[in-house]
Amino acid sequence: MTVNIIIARYQEDISWSDQYSDHRTVYNKGDSLDCKYIPLSLIGREAYTYMYHVVNNYNNLSDYTVFAQGHPFDHSPNFHEVVDNLLINGAEEDFIWLSTWLIDSGINSHKDSYLNGYEMNFEDNFFTIFKDEQVRHSFTFGAGAEFIVSKKSIQKRPLEFYRNILNLIEKENNIAGLLPYQLERYWRVIFDYDYSFR
Repeated sequence: MTVNIIIARYQEDISWSDQYSDHRTVYNKGDSLDCKYIPLSLIGREAYTYMYHVVNNYNNLSDYTVFAQGHPFDHSPNFHEVVDNLLINGAEEDFIWLSTWLIDSGINSHKDSYLNGYEMNFEDNFFTIFKDEQVRHSFTFGAGAEFIVSKKSIQKRPLEFYRNILNLIEKENNIAGLLPYQLERYWRVIFDYDYSFR
């Protein structure tokens, strides 16, 4: 079993991940680091990092991919425990939220919500991503966008599905855009194919 820990880093101290150096891939949007990393443009928050990794490694994914921010512990205080268990014992599920803050949500639940003065407008991007798929419109999401996904689950969707999301993020092309906050709510619907359908 192989595990890859994807770290979406901006300016965070990621020394906590040194113990996973044999398993980690660091994508860096900030200052230089002393460890090996892949530089990325400062756009799209963690969402751009996650989609960049999937699109560019779709045919070479590890059995399990851990997606994490540069400092995952605010939303995922049990991060080390869960990841250590994954490395030792594997996983029985294809999608595991790392966040301990799970929220019942859906495409309509934030329709009138505002972020940084802008209406969230979840519905437009939801249907742009899923088009006419009969995916569930209500779901639970983990705040902080940190989770584990199996290769099997990721590859149930075609590469073009993920490339479309990456293109949407690149089109928005700024660090403060709303799409990453919307994607934070959609990750399980995106990655957990069996969960996505009603």
